[in-house]
Formats: sequence, C-alpha cells, structure tokens
Amino acid sequence: MKKIGFIIIAVATLASCSKGIPAINDVEKNNLRGKVKRMVEVINNEKAFPLHLKDSVIYSFNEKGYLTEVVQHSKIGIEGEGPSYSSITTYYTYNPEGMSSITYNNNTGDVMEQVTEKYTPEGLVLTKVINDKDNGRTTTLQHTYNHDKREVEAISKTSGIDRTERGVLEYNKQGRIIKGTYYIPPSKEPTVKSNTFYNSKDYIERREYYYALTENKQVDTYEYKYDSQGSATEIKEYIDGVLKSTTKRVIEYY
Repeated sequence: MKKIGFIIIAVATLASCSKGIPAINDVEKNNLRGKVKRMVEVINNEKAFPLHLKDSVIYSFNEKGYLTEVVQHSKIGIEGEGPSYSSITTYYTYNPEGMSSITYNNNTGDVMEQVTEKYTPEGLVLTKVINDKDNGRTTTLQHTYNHDKREVEAISKTSGIDRTERGVLEYNKQGRIIKGTYYIPPSKEPTVKSNTFYNSKDYIERREYYYALTENKQVDTYEYKYDSQGSATEIKEYIDGVLKSTTKRVIEYY
C-alpha cells in the first residue's frame, strides 16, 4: 500500500490469535496461498510514485508463512536526469515477545531502518517502533483492541516533527481491514476515511479514500491472475481508472 500521508495507513498490520480478529500471516498478506518458500516479483510502474520506474523484489518465508528476508532492487527515474538504482535488504527475526527487523542499504552497508513489534500474550501486536536512520526519526504505534466490534485503535507518534496520528480500523471475520478512519489529534474530525472491498479469494479488489480537507475521493482497483494454489501471479493496480503498476511473480513452494 502506498503512503497517503498517514503512518498508520502505511504500517497498520496485525498478528492475532483472537477469535475477534483471526490471524493473517505474511504469506496471506501478500496475496499468496499454500506453503510459499520464496517469491520473486517484478513491478513495472506506469505512473511512478514517486519516481520508481521498476522494482524487483525477492521474498523469503519460513514454514509458518512469515517473512525472513526481503531484497529489493529499484530503478529510480529523476526528471531531467538519467535513472539511478538502489538496493536494500531487510532481515526478520522472531521471539516469544514479538518481531524485529533491520534494513540495510546494500550499496553502502549502512542501516536504514529498524523495526520492533511487541505482542500481547494472545499474540496481538501491542506496540510497533520504527527507527528511521535516514532522517533520525522514530515512530511509535500503540494498539488498543475492541474484540466485540473487531476494531483496533492505533495511535502513532513521530519524534523530531512532533506529529501524532490516530486511526480506528475495522476488520471483517477473515481478519481483513474493511474500514479506516484517521485523525490528527486533538481534532475529532476525521481527515481521511477509507473503505476496502475484497474478492472471493479475500484479495483487495477495491479501496476508496475520502479526503476531508480537499473533499477529494481516490479509488484504487486491482486485477489478478492466479496459479493452481490460488496465489496471485500477476497484479494490476489502477488509480481512478488509470493503470499505475503491473506486478508479475514467480512463486516457489515448500
């Protein structure tokens, strides 16, 4: 999902064993099915956001369906200049208390980002801390759950820019986000609302954003092709009817 101004929208994730919000592992979050070991995807951006022309990403999963490593190579276009290239690798480790990841710039060896998630005893994400080494900022998300309504309230605070965000996310029975309402405290008026719709395979089919300040609406739609396991081997993403990107995948199973 692309960033549209809210940290919560970009990083809202869930690891759950609750009857209110079912568990979704990384394989399922990436529109995959079965015991996926490795996936290579190539993303061609027709309408670059911001200026990525092409991304090649290699995902590695453990047998429980969680990420262990992601390697991303990007071709970046800059107006008036020739293309440049970037390469990053993220490693994931797990323990009974949660998950941690570290991202390196493959060209320099520098650490770009570190992420730590802490879980409740039930396996729900309680806190998420994102340490962005590039700009020296740290973002902390605190999650509060209402299992009866299948809702999560997420409060995001970012150091260095004194920014706080609040999001209320509603999930369906399959553990997928269906509604989001986002605020900038202390205001109680929402700045962004989102509605998400899924196809018969529980993959996102349509996502609508409503921006209160500009009164604009954005509609993202998705088209898929599948393999025999039901994993998405091709994804086309459209923004307001205009093709943004085409993703093609090669998937290896255990």
